[in-house]
Amino acid sequence: MSGIFRDVYLVMFDKACRIDDFFAKTEFDESFQNATLETTVTTSGSDIGVKKMIKLHLLDNEGKATIGEAHEGITVSSSETKSRMCINVPNVRKWTAETPYLYHLVISVNGHQTVAHRIGFKKVEVKDGVLQVNGRAITLLGVNRHEHDPKGGRTVAADLMESDIILMKQYNINALRLSHQPNDTRIYDLCDYHGLYVMDEADLECHGFDSIEMLTLEGAERMPFEKKKAVAYSKAGKWTSDNLDWREAYLDRAKQMVHRDKNRACVFMWSLGNESFYGQNHAAMYDWIKDFDSSRPIHYEGDVEAKTADVFGWRYPTLEKGVVSGGLVHGQLIIQHTKGKTS
Repeated sequence: MSGIFRDVYLVMFDKACRIDDFFAKTEFDESFQNATLETTVTTSGSDIGVKKMIKLHLLDNEGKATIGEAHEGITVSSSETKSRMCINVPNVRKWTAETPYLYHLVISVNGHQTVAHRIGFKKVEVKDGVLQVNGRAITLLGVNRHEHDPKGGRTVAADLMESDIILMKQYNINALRLSHQPNDTRIYDLCDYHGLYVMDEADLECHGFDSIEMLTLEGAERMPFEKKKAVAYSKAGKWTSDNLDWREAYLDRAKQMVHRDKNRACVFMWSLGNESFYGQNHAAMYDWIKDFDSSRPIHYEGDVEAKTADVFGWRYPTLEKGVVSGGLVHGQLIIQHTKGKTS
């Protein structure tokens, strides 16, 4: 089961000028009738001091009618330049899991390079403990997805991905948690197109350290499981999650995930990882993501006191735990308003 599971590409760009990155943010007016597409384009190249023209075109769902356009002529004064441009979209078609309408954004620079990407207009908020999309409360009926194919192992065929998603839609599933790492990029294309809310999860998992701590507990064999787990988890974070030596490694996982998937319509929430206890490195991940992308809530199960996470979900809670919390037990998810946070 080891090896390279996904496609690997080598892409050559024009050294004179190229598009390195872009970040397209969607904003609505108070009525959610009109919107603005704010796009930051990062270019670089060897032609320093030469004027370049960056053009944006927003097309309809079929890629035919032009909805709006923007352009900016810039003189590159260094090897990297960022340009911010906006396109106003009246009577916008909003993206939801039920109405997954996608516009086409086309970015070009001086004819050297063109990048196209499908854009969904949506706004995710947590208001008074209620998760809202485009100003309306939503109910998540979700499942976890692990990257496994019955024949291909961890190399998952595209047709299996799509057939799974169609099956989910037929059974009223509207949300996916991608466990426990950013998945193959094709699954995001399909979720954008068919309409599924995706919780994108960083590839961070180190729950083996709780086993080390449990071995040191005196009288562990007489402890209830929940108490033993609480004690072990409180100590296990010292190995990596609360260890400054690992801060950059944790941040790297957050940055790689967000930079790759930030323009996905389906991604409505970030997750900092799975079963890695809690520590200052999670707080650093949270702070970096919020500073870079404030448009999505952040989930992390291990942050049980909601010190930083906007949203957390309990795994395998008892019915009694849900009742005591005053929350709503729904499968493995407990909806709860805690310290201004929502889970």
